[in-house]
Amino acid sequence: MSVPSTGLSEYEQRGRLAKIGHNRGPPLEPLAVTVAEACRLTGLGPTKIWQLIGKGEIEVARVGRRTLPLFASLKRLLEPKNADEVSRERSIAARRLRAKGRRHPKHAGGKGVAT
Repeated sequence: MSVPSTGLSEYEQRGRLAKIGHNRGPPLEPLAVTVAEACRLTGLGPTKIWQLIGKGEIEVARVGRRTLPLFASLKRLLEPKNADEVSRERSIAARRLRAKGRRHPKHAGGKGVAT
């Protein structure tokens, strides 16, 4: 049985795999992207991207006047969450709602309740 040849010697094949440079080696993920690219990658609009940047949910690099969302931060934002993390976030949200009710007793009671 014959094996199809690439036309390269064994030495040349090893050398090609070891080289990393312009257009060689595995594709690299970008470190940062523009806001427009972040919109295209995530499917979110620019207003939502800027809101998430403002809240600190998307980390950015500032270079001069440019604001560049970090690619790793975008990936973390959209990674699926496991069930434990989702239930923990729901319990935190429920505690916040209960705490709000305690701070405003006039909203927690029924109508016409005299104090």
